[in-house]
Amino acid sequence: MRALALFFAFTLTACAQLSSWKSWHFQLPDGTYVSFISFESETGRPTGSAFYTMPDLTGNARLYGKTIEHVIDEHGRKVLAYRLVIEPAGEVAYLLTIEPVAGAPFFLQAPNPLQILDGQRAEIDLATSRDGYVKAVASIQVTRYERRLSNMPAGMAEPHDLTLDALQLMVSDAQVFKNNVRVAEHAGGVSGNTLVAYLPGVGRVFFSLLPQKDFDFTKTAVVENNRIIFDIGVDHYEIASQGSVIGQPGPWNIYMLRAPNTTPCDSSVDASKPFIWSEGPEGLNCQAP
Repeated sequence: MRALALFFAFTLTACAQLSSWKSWHFQLPDGTYVSFISFESETGRPTGSAFYTMPDLTGNARLYGKTIEHVIDEHGRKVLAYRLVIEPAGEVAYLLTIEPVAGAPFFLQAPNPLQILDGQRAEIDLATSRDGYVKAVASIQVTRYERRLSNMPAGMAEPHDLTLDALQLMVSDAQVFKNNVRVAEHAGGVSGNTLVAYLPGVGRVFFSLLPQKDFDFTKTAVVENNRIIFDIGVDHYEIASQGSVIGQPGPWNIYMLRAPNTTPCDSSVDASKPFIWSEGPEGLNCQAP
């Protein structure tokens, strides 16, 4: 039987007081999927302290059969260890039961068994730091359908309206073509609001989904599925990505700005070959080292 355990770690600036979190994806022996997240948040700060270094109370989690074992340490001292047993409770629900780990610190009073629906996320308060300023919380989601899994604690941030500012250009394992002849096979991979292509003999060329204030971007490039298509003088260029550049096939008009006769401004980039990276137009006047 297969057990899947994928781990993600994130350190965030304060966002709704959420400061750091770790996320695991597990697959139980019966094929059920579990998203398990351990995160911490500030409950206060020492009086008169401008800076406060939070202890890491996210801990580590492992899967044993249908049980997740979660252990939290603070500065080498074991704070809490418990086992979370997951069992089906009918066709579309699951029963979560917390049990102690022999010889390890446990809750003063174990949380009551909790029943959740398929895809629902539940949160359990776990522990508080020794100074009392940080609280650790576990967040659990159980589902039969892998696509329903999330990597984010509930309520981590308020939803916002989607705008073009939130969209990015993405190029992976780029190939560069000049007049239908490939001139670069592995020219980098990157994502960002503004991408830059360095072309020998041409300079740096900036691409953006939006016009950029104080810069003379013109709507002269096109994204068609996995390609960025543009002309420099009489020469025709294409940057071909392994995957979609925007996520929709298009074709889409995008903005372009050429910085003639410029260098990559990075000594690690071979100036004799095309290369793609992410950089805002504020880097337009950089100087080569």
